[in-house]
Amino acid sequence: MKRTKRHFWRKDPMQRIKEKIVVDSNSCWIWQGAKSIKGYGRMQYKDTRWLVHRLAYTLFYGKLLANQGGHKCEVKSCCNPEHIEDQTNSQNIQQWYDNHFNRR
Repeated sequence: MKRTKRHFWRKDPMQRIKEKIVVDSNSCWIWQGAKSIKGYGRMQYKDTRWLVHRLAYTLFYGKLLANQGGHKCEVKSCCNPEHIEDQTNSQNIQQWYDNHFNRR
């Protein structure tokens, strides 16, 4: 039987994620695999290219209702589902703005 690249994709997606992370001192799961130009982890799952933090959130908690996963930790390469919030793009931008310009 000929072995194809597809064999790799049959692995459990959470196992694939765990094989490509390093946990830092803030319990961020730092993605060591492919990344987007903006620094977000990327991987293929079920014929769809995913941002890894969104896939991890979906696997742990279910679908992102707002379709935007915001990082509480502000680390783009983090894919720890506990660090991801289900929020809209405008909420994500507002959170970033508040964290960077309203610090006292």
